[in-house]
Parts: sequence; structure tokens; C-alpha cells
Amino acid sequence: MAFLKVQLEFIVGEMAREFQRKKVYEQVAQALEERIGRGEWDRVMPSERWLSVDLGVSRDQVHAAILSLRARGVLGVEKRRNVIVLETQVAEDLSKVVVLTSDDLQQASHGFLHCVDALRRQLKEVDVQSVAALGQKSPGRSLERLVAKFPGAVWVLHRASVAAQRWFSAKGLPAVVLGSTGVALESIDLDHHAAARHAVGRLQAAGHHASEILFVRPEWELEGVARMERGYREVVEGLGGKAVVMRYRDLEHLKLRVSQLLEKGVPLRAMVVTSYKAASLLPGWLAYEYGVYVGRDLSLICLSDGPSLAYQHPAVAYYAMAESGLSRKLVQRVEGTLKRQEGGSETLVMPEFVRGASVIG
Repeated sequence: MAFLKVQLEFIVGEMAREFQRKKVYEQVAQALEERIGRGEWDRVMPSERWLSVDLGVSRDQVHAAILSLRARGVLGVEKRRNVIVLETQVAEDLSKVVVLTSDDLQQASHGFLHCVDALRRQLKEVDVQSVAALGQKSPGRSLERLVAKFPGAVWVLHRASVAAQRWFSAKGLPAVVLGSTGVALESIDLDHHAAARHAVGRLQAAGHHASEILFVRPEWELEGVARMERGYREVVEGLGGKAVVMRYRDLEHLKLRVSQLLEKGVPLRAMVVTSYKAASLLPGWLAYEYGVYVGRDLSLICLSDGPSLAYQHPAVAYYAMAESGLSRKLVQRVEGTLKRQEGGSETLVMPEFVRGASVIG
């Protein structure tokens, strides 16, 4: 008995050292998948606590590994228990792709539509749904009804709130986020953090002091917008300036907030705007209501692209989705998910800066 105990301790120690050489949760996921393949468990997986003791790793690492296996369709959830998904079920279920966006499809960005077209060219069955709840803080009920209409699909989530992403992750549904993610889901996105830093640098090079650059963002809880704000704050505060952030609920609320500043005599010199809808509205509205002209009195840069920015007068400087690179990576990731192949957790692509004529100087 003592010999077996020593041998067991040696084996567990060797497994723990092997896990430390790479990402722990990836090694745990690989070990669990191998044991599932050998038929070690009939249908229901052991508890996370039992697995952590059995593998000699922390419970957090086991939890992350299980989330990874859920995202790939190896595990599912029934009555709050992790269950093994049979090969026949996977082959039948993962045969379609559903793209969800919280945007109105008629006003969707060129880059998003390009990604949808790329998916449709490469894959047989692709459905696109505009779902307002995807951008909300409590989307559960709406998503439950929607998912029931498309059993077993691979989901592509565009402009999804963190709450919506967490919902898909908790349900163990195979999903790829077209955007930034703060949960254990695969994601393909633009490098919003780097774009915001670059935008502040462009405005500083044009002669604007860091403290006069206003950051304008909606109140939506989107990870990409949060990354933009962090990038802006890092540069402005690093230059010794004071970060000034304006949040708004909708476009009418944005006009109200800007009006309040102007009526108090606060000069508007430079803006970094996260939404192309806001960037489309502001130039014409400011000129008509207050005689403030973008490109002459006010510099404006938009951190996202939209269907109208390049055709406005003046043309708004913005960051365009790197269409060919982003769409290609998205197709590869979705194809891998359909085949239950595990990919990297996050892929970032630097957007292209389109100069426009909205920056003074």
C-alpha cells in the first residue's frame, strides 16, 4: 500500500510538472478530452472539485478547461451538470452558422458586411439576425428564445455585450466573438486599444494639447469601447493631461450633452468618437446649430468605420476594419469551430487609419 501511494504521488507530481510547462488549462483540457475519448466516463462528468484533486491542479484551471471544452462542443450542460456530447450529436448539430449583431442591418458597417459575405462564400448555411438584446445588460430571455430556433449552431457574436457573451459561455454554446471579449470565448477583433492611442497621437501631432481632447462614447457595456477608453486615458494621462470622457445614452442625449458644454462657454477643440453614428451626426449638426465646423474649428477622429463617413463633407478621419485580413481569420476560426478544432483565445488586427479632412492642420 505504501509503495502504491508513493507511485501515485510520483505520477501526480509528474503530471503537475508537465502542466506547468504550458498553459495549465490547455493541458487540463487535453487530458480530459483524452480520458473522454477512452470512455472513462459514461455521460456525466465528475465534479470540478474531484477533477482538481485527481489531476493535481487548481479548481480554477479545471473550470477554465471545462469552459474550453464546452466552447468546442465536447461538453454540454444539462441540469447544471457537465455532460459529454456524443460524436454523432456533434456531427449533426454543428452544421450551420448564425451571425448575431445588435446593429440594424441596414446601417451595418462595411467591414461587418464584408465578413458576413466571406462566411457565406466559404460555408454552406449562414443565417444573419439583428438582435437588439445582444447589446443589453440582461439578454437572457431573448437569447433563450432565439437559440431554440437554431439548435446546435455555431454562433458569431457582433457588438455583443459582456453579459451576452457570458450567457453563451455559461450555456456551453460554440461561439466566436467578432469583437472584443472579456470571457472564455474565441474572438477576432480590431486592436481598439492601439487605435485609440494612435488617434490621440494624431491629434497631438496636429497641435492639440492632451487635456483638450474629449473622448465621446455611448454608455453601452461593450468590451471594445472599454478598450478604446483605456487606450485614450493611457496616452492623455501619460502626457500629463486630464482625461475627459462624455457618455451618452442615444444620439439625442449626445446632442443635449454637447449643447450644455457649448452653452457654458466650454470650447470644443478636438474629439475622439467611438461610434460612427455619432461621427456622422456631429459635423452637420454642429455647423447648423452652433456654427462650429469640423476640420476648421474642431478636429474629429472616429475609432470605427461606417457606411457614410468617407462621403461626408468634410470626410471624417476614421479607422477602417482591415477587411481582407479580419474576414479571412474569422472564416478560419468558424471553420475550426465547426470541426471542433481549438484555436487561440484572441486574435487582434490593427485597423487602417483613413486620413479624411476632419483634423485641423
